[in-house]
Amino acid sequence: MTCEFNLNTLSFTINKIKESAEKCNKQMRPRGVKRHVYTVIVYDANNTKISEGVLFKDFKKVVEEIRNTQNGRVETSCCPEAF
Repeated sequence: MTCEFNLNTLSFTINKIKESAEKCNKQMRPRGVKRHVYTVIVYDANNTKISEGVLFKDFKKVVEEIRNTQNGRVETSCCPEAF
């Protein structure tokens, strides 16, 4: 999921990330998959990478970076992690 955000849409963006992460976490796990890892990458308005983190480990850091950036883009991915 890619989502652009600005000062007016910060809370909406954070809520969309939470919803998407919950869907990722509830996905079926085929044999050999331990869990799904939900990664969030934050870019500023100049398309410079600000931070990258795993949402469930670094949630406060991710939200803080989004709030500090104020204008930018968020990319998320849900990838299976093998045993």
